[in-house]
Amino acid sequence: MNISREAQVWAALHQAFSRVAPEVELDQLDPRQDLLEQVELDGGELENILMLIEEELGATITPEDLEELSTLDEIVDSLSSQAAFET
Repeated sequence: MNISREAQVWAALHQAFSRVAPEVELDQLDPRQDLLEQVELDGGELENILMLIEEELGATITPEDLEELSTLDEIVDSLSSQAAFET
């Protein structure tokens, strides 16, 4: 079964949030709105979520990326376009 990169990223996001911030239901969030305006995460939670996503996908999220990525859609698009992992 070959799933899309976008689906892989969404699956990694769901897994990371369920481990670090299980109270957050990604399906209830607007993927086009600022993530941190929709949920309360402290810096440690966000860092852990990003580390889990990086490990799962073999992708890299730089500090510069974080400054530019504020919505779930932006995160998914950015990670989906990276050549670091293959479907």
